[in-house]
Amino acid sequence: MKICVLSCSPKGENSLGLQSAKFLQQFYPEDVFDIHFTTKPDCPDEVVDAAADADLILILSSIFHLNVHGQMMSMLDQLSAKLKAKLGDGIDKKYFAYMTSSNFLYDIGAHKYVTHWARSEKLNFLRLLSLKDESLLTEQGREELYRWFAYTKDTIELLRNGGVPKVTEKRKVSILNDHLPEASVNRVKNLYEERGCEVDVVNLSEYDVKPCNACFACYSNRTCCMKDDVPAIADRLGTNTDLMLTMGTLKRGMLSQKFKFWTDRHVQFGRAGTSDEFVRMTLVESDEEPLERQQSMTEFAQWEEAINGIGRDYGAGTYFMRTGDEEIDITRYVDDTILIMNNELVGPRNVFSECLNTRFAELAHLLQFMVPLDYAHFKKDGYYKPMPINTNVRYVNDVKGGIMSCKMRLSAYDMARAEVGSTPKLTKRRTKYKGMSYLEHLRKGDAEDSGSKGGFLGLFGKKK
Repeated sequence: MKICVLSCSPKGENSLGLQSAKFLQQFYPEDVFDIHFTTKPDCPDEVVDAAADADLILILSSIFHLNVHGQMMSMLDQLSAKLKAKLGDGIDKKYFAYMTSSNFLYDIGAHKYVTHWARSEKLNFLRLLSLKDESLLTEQGREELYRWFAYTKDTIELLRNGGVPKVTEKRKVSILNDHLPEASVNRVKNLYEERGCEVDVVNLSEYDVKPCNACFACYSNRTCCMKDDVPAIADRLGTNTDLMLTMGTLKRGMLSQKFKFWTDRHVQFGRAGTSDEFVRMTLVESDEEPLERQQSMTEFAQWEEAINGIGRDYGAGTYFMRTGDEEIDITRYVDDTILIMNNELVGPRNVFSECLNTRFAELAHLLQFMVPLDYAHFKKDGYYKPMPINTNVRYVNDVKGGIMSCKMRLSAYDMARAEVGSTPKLTKRRTKYKGMSYLEHLRKGDAEDSGSKGGFLGLFGKKK
Protein backbone atom coordinates (compact mmCIF):
# COMPACT_ATOMS: atom_id res chain seq x y z
CA MET A 1 0.00 0.00 0.00
CA LYS A 2 1.23 3.52 -0.82
CA ILE A 3 0.86 6.02 2.00
CA CYS A 4 1.36 9.73 1.42
CA VAL A 5 2.34 11.18 4.81
CA LEU A 6 1.74 14.91 5.26
CA SER A 7 3.71 16.09 8.28
CA CYS A 8 2.10 19.44 9.01
CA SER A 9 3.90 20.52 12.17
CA PRO A 10 5.96 23.73 11.82
CA LYS A 11 8.77 21.79 13.53
CA GLY A 12 9.36 19.90 10.28
CA GLU A 13 11.78 17.00 10.73
CA ASN A 14 11.91 17.68 14.47
CA SER A 15 8.20 16.98 14.93
CA LEU A 16 7.18 14.49 17.58
CA GLY A 17 4.18 13.56 15.46
CA LEU A 18 6.50 12.48 12.66
CA GLN A 19 7.80 9.75 14.97
CA SER A 20 4.51 7.90 14.45
CA ALA A 21 5.23 7.61 10.73
CA LYS A 22 8.78 6.46 11.41
CA PHE A 23 7.52 3.70 13.71
CA LEU A 24 4.95 2.69 11.07
CA GLN A 25 7.70 2.45 8.47
CA GLN A 26 9.47 0.03 10.77
CA PHE A 27 6.34 -1.96 11.64
CA TYR A 28 5.04 -2.23 8.05
CA PRO A 29 8.06 -2.65 5.72
CA GLU A 30 5.79 -4.00 2.97
CA ASP A 31 4.13 -0.57 2.64
CA VAL A 32 5.64 2.51 0.99
CA PHE A 33 5.62 5.69 3.10
CA ASP A 34 6.21 8.87 1.10
CA ILE A 35 6.79 11.63 3.67
CA HIS A 36 6.24 15.31 2.83
CA PHE A 37 6.63 18.34 5.09
CA THR A 38 3.70 20.70 4.63
CA THR A 39 4.69 23.36 7.14
CA LYS A 40 3.54 26.38 5.12
CA PRO A 41 0.11 27.70 4.02
CA ASP A 42 0.71 26.47 0.46
CA CYS A 43 0.18 22.95 -0.86
CA PRO A 44 2.96 22.32 -3.42
CA ASP A 45 2.14 20.48 -6.63
CA GLU A 46 4.55 17.64 -5.74
CA VAL A 47 2.49 16.99 -2.60
CA VAL A 48 -0.71 16.89 -4.67
CA ASP A 49 0.93 14.45 -7.12
CA ALA A 50 2.04 12.19 -4.26
CA ALA A 51 -1.41 12.27 -2.66
CA ALA A 52 -3.05 11.49 -5.99
CA ASP A 53 -0.83 8.43 -6.39
CA ALA A 54 -1.34 7.13 -2.85
CA ASP A 55 -3.82 4.62 -1.42
CA LEU A 56 -3.97 6.48 1.90
CA ILE A 57 -3.26 10.12 2.76
CA LEU A 58 -2.09 10.20 6.36
CA ILE A 59 -2.08 13.66 7.94
CA LEU A 60 0.07 14.33 11.01
CA SER A 61 -0.07 17.49 13.08
CA SER A 62 0.53 19.09 16.43
CA ILE A 63 -2.07 21.23 18.22
CA PHE A 64 -2.14 25.03 18.40
CA HIS A 65 -4.63 26.56 20.85
CA LEU A 66 -6.96 23.54 20.78
CA ASN A 67 -7.00 23.31 16.99
CA VAL A 68 -4.75 22.82 13.98
CA HIS A 69 -2.46 25.75 13.21
CA GLY A 70 -3.41 28.36 10.62
CA GLN A 71 -0.88 27.19 8.01
CA MET A 72 -2.49 23.76 8.03
CA MET A 73 -6.00 25.16 7.52
CA SER A 74 -4.87 26.90 4.34
CA MET A 75 -2.90 23.86 3.16
CA LEU A 76 -5.88 21.51 3.60
CA ASP A 77 -8.16 23.76 1.54
CA GLN A 78 -5.59 23.90 -1.25
CA LEU A 79 -5.01 20.15 -1.06
CA SER A 80 -8.68 19.26 -1.52
CA ALA A 81 -9.18 21.80 -4.32
CA LYS A 82 -6.08 20.66 -6.25
CA LEU A 83 -6.85 16.97 -5.75
CA LYS A 84 -10.37 17.39 -7.09
CA ALA A 85 -9.08 19.32 -10.09
CA LYS A 86 -6.50 16.62 -10.79
CA LEU A 87 -8.58 13.50 -10.12
CA GLY A 88 -12.17 14.51 -10.82
CA ASP A 89 -14.41 11.58 -9.88
CA GLY A 90 -11.27 9.64 -8.94
CA ILE A 91 -11.20 11.52 -5.64
CA ASP A 92 -13.69 8.92 -4.38
CA LYS A 93 -10.92 6.31 -4.44
CA LYS A 94 -8.69 8.29 -2.06
CA TYR A 95 -8.79 7.69 1.68
CA PHE A 96 -7.73 10.03 4.47
CA ALA A 97 -6.70 9.49 8.08
CA TYR A 98 -5.49 11.96 10.71
CA MET A 99 -3.15 11.50 13.65
CA THR A 100 -2.18 13.90 16.43
CA SER A 101 0.34 13.79 19.23
CA SER A 102 -0.75 15.97 22.09
CA ASN A 103 -2.68 15.47 25.28
CA PHE A 104 -6.10 14.14 24.16
CA LEU A 105 -7.93 16.97 25.87
CA TYR A 106 -6.31 19.43 23.47
CA ASP A 107 -6.85 17.28 20.38
CA ILE A 108 -10.65 17.50 20.35
CA GLY A 109 -10.88 20.79 18.45
CA ALA A 110 -8.32 19.69 15.85
CA HIS A 111 -10.08 16.36 15.31
CA LYS A 112 -13.41 18.07 14.83
CA TYR A 113 -11.92 20.62 12.43
CA VAL A 114 -10.27 18.02 10.17
CA THR A 115 -13.35 15.78 10.29
CA HIS A 116 -15.56 18.74 9.34
CA TRP A 117 -13.14 19.71 6.54
CA ALA A 118 -13.20 16.20 5.09
CA ARG A 119 -16.97 15.84 5.29
CA SER A 120 -17.66 19.26 3.79
CA GLU A 121 -15.27 18.43 0.96
CA LYS A 122 -16.95 15.00 0.55
CA LEU A 123 -13.70 13.10 1.09
CA ASN A 124 -13.35 9.50 2.26
CA PHE A 125 -12.20 10.24 5.79
CA LEU A 126 -11.59 7.06 7.79
CA ARG A 127 -9.81 7.30 11.08
CA LEU A 128 -8.55 9.49 13.89
CA LEU A 129 -5.82 8.60 16.33
CA SER A 130 -4.59 10.62 19.29
CA LEU A 131 -1.29 9.64 20.87
CA LYS A 132 0.32 11.47 23.73
CA ASP A 133 3.71 13.05 23.22
CA GLU A 134 5.55 10.11 24.74
CA SER A 135 3.11 7.26 24.00
CA LEU A 136 5.49 5.67 21.50
CA LEU A 137 8.06 5.24 24.25
CA THR A 138 5.70 2.73 25.91
CA GLU A 139 4.71 -0.78 24.81
CA GLN A 140 1.03 0.07 24.96
CA GLY A 141 1.41 3.19 22.82
CA ARG A 142 3.33 1.30 20.13
CA GLU A 143 0.75 -1.48 20.13
CA GLU A 144 -2.04 1.06 19.81
CA LEU A 145 -0.35 2.63 16.78
CA TYR A 146 0.37 -0.75 15.17
CA ARG A 147 -3.17 -2.09 15.57
CA TRP A 148 -4.78 1.22 14.56
CA PHE A 149 -2.90 1.17 11.26
CA ALA A 150 -3.77 -2.48 10.60
CA TYR A 151 -7.43 -1.58 11.25
CA THR A 152 -7.17 1.35 8.82
CA LYS A 153 -5.63 -0.83 6.10
CA ASP A 154 -8.30 -3.51 6.58
CA THR A 155 -11.02 -0.87 6.27
CA ILE A 156 -9.62 0.37 2.96
CA GLU A 157 -9.41 -3.20 1.69
CA LEU A 158 -13.03 -3.84 2.66
CA LEU A 159 -14.32 -0.61 1.09
CA ARG A 160 -12.45 -1.26 -2.14
CA ASN A 161 -13.18 -4.94 -2.61
CA GLY A 162 -16.42 -5.47 -0.70
CA GLY A 163 -17.32 -8.86 0.70
CA VAL A 164 -18.25 -9.92 4.22
CA PRO A 165 -15.46 -9.73 6.83
CA LYS A 166 -15.29 -12.81 9.01
CA VAL A 167 -14.02 -12.97 12.58
CA THR A 168 -10.54 -14.47 12.74
CA GLU A 169 -11.34 -16.39 15.93
CA LYS A 170 -14.36 -17.22 18.03
CA ARG A 171 -16.12 -14.03 19.15
CA LYS A 172 -19.15 -13.49 21.35
CA VAL A 173 -21.60 -10.64 20.74
CA SER A 174 -23.95 -9.77 23.60
CA ILE A 175 -27.01 -7.73 22.64
CA LEU A 176 -28.85 -5.78 25.34
CA ASN A 177 -32.28 -5.19 23.83
CA ASP A 178 -34.20 -2.31 25.38
CA HIS A 179 -37.76 -3.17 24.29
CA LEU A 180 -37.24 -3.36 20.51
CA PRO A 181 -39.34 -5.89 18.55
CA GLU A 182 -37.87 -9.28 17.69
CA ALA A 183 -37.64 -8.38 13.98
CA SER A 184 -35.31 -5.45 14.73
CA VAL A 185 -33.08 -7.60 16.92
CA ASN A 186 -32.94 -10.47 14.45
CA ARG A 187 -31.90 -8.08 11.70
CA VAL A 188 -28.72 -7.34 13.65
CA LYS A 189 -28.28 -10.82 15.07
CA ASN A 190 -28.27 -12.36 11.59
CA LEU A 191 -25.58 -9.97 10.35
CA TYR A 192 -23.22 -10.97 13.17
CA GLU A 193 -23.93 -14.67 12.76
CA GLU A 194 -23.14 -14.39 9.03
CA ARG A 195 -19.74 -13.04 10.06
CA GLY A 196 -19.00 -15.98 12.35
CA CYS A 197 -20.00 -14.57 15.75
CA GLU A 198 -21.87 -16.28 18.55
CA VAL A 199 -24.77 -13.99 19.54
CA ASP A 200 -26.62 -13.86 22.87
CA VAL A 201 -29.68 -11.58 23.15
CA VAL A 202 -30.65 -10.24 26.58
CA ASN A 203 -34.13 -8.69 26.60
CA LEU A 204 -34.22 -6.08 29.34
CA SER A 205 -38.03 -6.32 29.54
CA GLU A 206 -37.73 -9.88 30.90
CA TYR A 207 -35.72 -8.83 33.97
CA ASP A 208 -36.45 -7.05 37.24
CA VAL A 209 -34.27 -3.91 37.44
CA LYS A 210 -34.79 -1.66 40.45
CA PRO A 211 -33.61 1.97 40.59
CA CYS A 212 -30.39 2.85 42.42
CA ASN A 213 -30.77 4.15 45.98
CA ALA A 214 -27.29 5.76 46.09
CA CYS A 215 -26.06 3.87 49.15
CA PHE A 216 -22.47 3.68 47.76
CA ALA A 217 -21.97 0.11 48.99
CA CYS A 218 -20.86 -0.90 45.50
CA TYR A 219 -18.02 1.62 45.75
CA SER A 220 -16.65 -0.31 48.70
CA ASN A 221 -17.10 -3.95 47.71
CA ARG A 222 -18.38 -3.84 44.12
CA THR A 223 -21.48 -5.69 45.22
CA CYS A 224 -24.83 -3.95 44.93
CA CYS A 225 -27.12 -4.21 47.98
CA MET A 226 -30.29 -4.22 45.87
CA LYS A 227 -31.86 -7.63 45.34
CA ASP A 228 -33.01 -8.04 41.75
CA ASP A 229 -31.81 -9.33 38.37
CA VAL A 230 -28.99 -6.83 37.74
CA PRO A 231 -26.23 -9.31 38.71
CA ALA A 232 -27.69 -11.93 36.38
CA ILE A 233 -27.82 -9.42 33.51
CA ALA A 234 -24.24 -8.29 34.16
CA ASP A 235 -22.90 -11.83 34.23
CA ARG A 236 -24.77 -12.84 31.10
CA LEU A 237 -23.68 -9.75 29.18
CA GLY A 238 -20.13 -9.49 30.42
CA THR A 239 -18.69 -12.98 30.73
CA ASN A 240 -16.51 -13.80 27.70
CA THR A 241 -18.09 -10.98 25.68
CA ASP A 242 -16.08 -9.39 22.88
CA LEU A 243 -18.74 -6.92 21.71
CA MET A 244 -21.53 -5.49 23.85
CA LEU A 245 -24.26 -4.07 21.62
CA THR A 246 -27.11 -1.96 23.00
CA MET A 247 -30.36 -1.50 21.08
CA GLY A 248 -33.38 0.65 21.90
CA THR A 249 -35.70 3.52 20.96
CA LEU A 250 -34.18 6.98 21.31
CA LYS A 251 -36.30 9.73 22.86
CA ARG A 252 -35.17 12.98 24.49
CA GLY A 253 -31.56 11.93 24.20
CA MET A 254 -31.95 8.67 26.14
CA LEU A 255 -33.36 5.18 25.88
CA SER A 256 -36.07 3.94 28.27
CA GLN A 257 -36.28 4.71 31.99
CA LYS A 258 -35.61 1.04 32.71
CA PHE A 259 -32.42 1.22 30.65
CA LYS A 260 -31.39 4.22 32.73
CA PHE A 261 -32.08 2.19 35.89
CA TRP A 262 -29.62 -0.35 34.50
CA THR A 263 -26.91 2.21 33.74
CA ASP A 264 -27.42 3.94 37.11
CA ARG A 265 -26.82 0.59 38.76
CA HIS A 266 -24.03 -0.10 36.29
CA VAL A 267 -21.81 2.42 38.10
CA GLN A 268 -20.44 -0.55 40.03
CA PHE A 269 -19.07 -1.96 36.76
CA GLY A 270 -17.63 1.21 35.29
CA ARG A 271 -14.71 2.30 37.43
CA ALA A 272 -11.20 1.09 38.24
CA GLY A 273 -10.34 -2.49 37.49
CA THR A 274 -12.85 -3.27 34.73
CA SER A 275 -11.05 -1.82 31.72
CA ASP A 276 -9.99 -3.24 28.35
CA GLU A 277 -12.91 -5.59 28.22
CA PHE A 278 -15.39 -4.95 25.40
CA VAL A 279 -16.00 -3.27 22.14
CA ARG A 280 -19.21 -1.28 22.58
CA MET A 281 -21.71 -0.09 19.99
CA THR A 282 -25.27 1.22 20.16
CA LEU A 283 -27.93 0.99 17.44
CA VAL A 284 -31.09 3.03 17.98
CA GLU A 285 -34.49 3.54 16.40
CA SER A 286 -36.36 6.84 16.55
CA ASP A 287 -39.82 8.17 15.73
CA GLU A 288 -39.00 11.75 16.72
CA GLU A 289 -39.17 14.62 14.26
CA PRO A 290 -35.92 15.14 12.31
CA LEU A 291 -34.62 18.13 14.30
CA GLU A 292 -35.49 16.53 17.66
CA ARG A 293 -34.04 13.26 16.44
CA GLN A 294 -30.71 14.85 15.57
CA GLN A 295 -30.60 16.66 18.90
CA SER A 296 -31.36 13.41 20.72
CA MET A 297 -28.61 11.59 18.84
CA THR A 298 -26.06 14.31 19.63
CA GLU A 299 -26.91 14.27 23.34
CA PHE A 300 -26.99 10.48 23.57
CA ALA A 301 -23.74 10.02 21.62
CA GLN A 302 -21.96 12.48 23.95
CA TRP A 303 -23.30 10.63 26.99
CA GLU A 304 -22.22 7.29 25.51
CA GLU A 305 -18.74 8.60 24.78
CA ALA A 306 -18.40 9.73 28.38
CA ILE A 307 -19.62 6.39 29.72
CA ASN A 308 -17.21 4.51 27.44
CA GLY A 309 -14.43 6.83 28.59
CA ILE A 310 -14.59 5.30 32.06
CA GLY A 311 -12.05 2.53 31.68
CA ARG A 312 -10.71 1.44 28.32
CA ASP A 313 -13.63 -0.07 26.42
CA TYR A 314 -13.55 0.62 22.69
CA GLY A 315 -16.56 2.76 21.78
CA ALA A 316 -17.33 1.91 18.14
CA GLY A 317 -20.08 4.53 17.97
CA THR A 318 -23.82 5.17 18.19
CA TYR A 319 -25.89 4.92 15.02
CA PHE A 320 -29.49 4.97 13.79
CA MET A 321 -30.84 1.70 12.41
CA ARG A 322 -34.33 3.10 11.78
CA THR A 323 -35.79 6.62 11.61
CA GLY A 324 -39.54 6.92 11.15
CA ASP A 325 -40.46 4.36 8.50
CA GLU A 326 -36.96 4.25 6.99
CA GLU A 327 -34.61 1.36 7.69
CA ILE A 328 -30.96 2.36 7.50
CA ASP A 329 -28.23 0.14 6.10
CA ILE A 330 -26.18 -0.84 9.16
CA THR A 331 -23.86 -3.28 7.39
CA ARG A 332 -20.94 -0.81 7.46
CA TYR A 333 -21.25 -0.40 11.23
CA VAL A 334 -21.36 -4.14 11.81
CA ASP A 335 -18.38 -4.72 9.50
CA ASP A 336 -16.44 -2.02 11.33
CA THR A 337 -16.86 -3.77 14.67
CA ILE A 338 -15.64 -7.03 13.10
CA LEU A 339 -12.44 -5.25 12.02
CA ILE A 340 -12.08 -3.74 15.50
CA MET A 341 -12.34 -7.17 17.11
CA ASN A 342 -10.05 -8.81 14.55
CA ASN A 343 -7.36 -6.20 15.19
CA GLU A 344 -7.77 -6.36 18.99
CA LEU A 345 -7.97 -2.58 19.22
CA VAL A 346 -7.64 -1.13 22.68
CA GLY A 347 -9.94 1.68 23.72
CA PRO A 348 -8.89 5.05 22.33
CA ARG A 349 -7.84 7.45 25.06
CA ASN A 350 -9.76 10.71 24.92
CA VAL A 351 -10.83 13.73 26.94
CA PHE A 352 -13.47 11.75 28.80
CA SER A 353 -11.22 8.87 29.81
CA GLU A 354 -8.49 11.27 30.86
CA CYS A 355 -10.71 13.56 32.93
CA LEU A 356 -13.00 10.90 34.35
CA ASN A 357 -10.22 8.57 35.40
CA THR A 358 -8.29 11.49 36.85
CA ARG A 359 -11.33 12.43 38.88
CA PHE A 360 -11.91 8.84 40.02
CA ALA A 361 -8.27 8.65 41.07
CA GLU A 362 -8.69 11.82 43.13
CA LEU A 363 -11.85 10.48 44.76
CA ALA A 364 -10.22 7.14 45.50
CA HIS A 365 -7.34 8.97 47.18
CA LEU A 366 -9.70 11.07 49.30
CA LEU A 367 -11.99 8.14 50.12
CA GLN A 368 -9.43 5.34 50.23
CA PHE A 369 -10.94 3.75 53.36
CA MET A 370 -14.34 3.67 51.65
CA VAL A 371 -13.11 2.50 48.22
CA PRO A 372 -10.13 0.21 48.92
CA LEU A 373 -10.22 -1.68 45.60
CA ASP A 374 -10.34 1.51 43.56
CA TYR A 375 -7.55 3.05 45.60
CA ALA A 376 -5.38 -0.06 45.22
CA HIS A 377 -5.98 -0.08 41.47
CA PHE A 378 -5.04 3.56 40.91
CA LYS A 379 -2.06 3.30 43.24
CA LYS A 380 -0.77 0.21 41.44
CA ASP A 381 -1.28 1.95 38.13
CA GLY A 382 0.95 4.83 39.23
CA TYR A 383 -1.61 7.62 39.54
CA TYR A 384 -0.17 8.93 42.80
CA LYS A 385 3.45 9.17 41.73
CA PRO A 386 4.89 12.64 41.05
CA MET A 387 5.16 13.68 37.42
CA PRO A 388 8.75 13.03 36.22
CA ILE A 389 10.82 15.92 34.91
CA ASN A 390 12.10 15.72 31.35
CA THR A 391 15.80 16.55 31.60
CA ASN A 392 16.31 16.43 27.82
CA VAL A 393 15.03 19.96 27.31
CA ARG A 394 16.47 23.40 27.99
CA TYR A 395 15.25 26.96 28.38
CA VAL A 396 14.29 28.43 24.99
CA ASN A 397 14.41 32.08 23.94
CA ASP A 398 14.96 31.86 20.17
CA VAL A 399 14.23 29.63 17.19
CA LYS A 400 17.65 27.99 17.29
CA GLY A 401 17.15 27.04 20.95
CA GLY A 402 13.73 25.62 20.18
CA ILE A 403 15.11 23.45 17.38
CA MET A 404 17.87 22.15 19.62
CA SER A 405 15.38 21.33 22.40
CA CYS A 406 13.19 19.38 19.96
CA LYS A 407 16.19 17.42 18.67
CA MET A 408 17.15 16.46 22.20
CA ARG A 409 13.67 15.08 22.84
CA LEU A 410 13.83 12.94 19.70
CA SER A 411 16.85 10.94 20.84
CA ALA A 412 14.61 8.79 23.08
CA TYR A 413 12.50 7.81 20.04
CA ASP A 414 15.54 6.74 18.05
CA MET A 415 16.58 4.49 20.93
CA ALA A 416 13.07 3.03 21.24
CA ARG A 417 12.92 2.16 17.53
CA ALA A 418 16.28 0.42 17.78
CA GLU A 419 14.99 -1.71 20.65
CA VAL A 420 11.54 -2.66 19.44
CA GLY A 421 12.37 -4.33 16.13
CA SER A 422 9.85 -4.82 13.33
CA THR A 423 6.81 -5.67 15.47
CA PRO A 424 5.83 -4.24 18.85
CA LYS A 425 4.74 -6.41 21.75
CA LEU A 426 1.12 -7.40 21.11
CA THR A 427 -1.54 -8.40 23.64
CA LYS A 428 -5.05 -9.81 23.36
CA ARG A 429 -8.25 -8.46 24.76
CA ARG A 430 -9.63 -10.28 27.83
CA THR A 431 -7.14 -13.14 27.98
CA LYS A 432 -6.79 -12.89 31.75
CA TYR A 433 -10.49 -13.18 32.52
CA LYS A 434 -11.66 -15.59 29.83
CA GLY A 435 -14.05 -18.09 31.40
CA MET A 436 -14.32 -16.12 34.63
CA SER A 437 -17.68 -14.80 35.79
CA TYR A 438 -17.89 -11.09 35.01
CA LEU A 439 -18.94 -10.36 38.58
CA GLU A 440 -16.05 -12.42 39.93
CA HIS A 441 -13.66 -10.43 37.78
CA LEU A 442 -15.32 -7.19 38.81
CA ARG A 443 -15.09 -7.86 42.51
CA LYS A 444 -11.52 -8.98 42.28
CA GLY A 445 -10.53 -5.94 40.26
CA ASP A 446 -7.28 -5.30 38.48
CA ALA A 447 -5.43 -3.98 41.51
CA GLU A 448 -2.98 -6.89 41.30
CA ASP A 449 -2.09 -6.12 37.69
CA SER A 450 1.29 -4.60 36.95
CA GLY A 451 2.30 -2.09 34.34
CA SER A 452 1.36 1.43 33.45
CA LYS A 453 -1.24 2.58 30.96
CA GLY A 454 0.30 5.88 29.90
CA GLY A 455 0.42 9.39 31.35
CA PHE A 456 -2.27 11.91 32.26
CA LEU A 457 -3.27 15.30 33.66
CA GLY A 458 -3.06 17.28 36.87
CA LEU A 459 -1.23 16.69 40.09
CA PHE A 460 -1.10 12.92 39.63
CA GLY A 461 1.41 11.38 37.25
CA LYS A 462 1.65 7.81 36.02
CA LYS A 463 4.92 5.97 36.11
CA LYS A 464 6.97 5.85 32.95
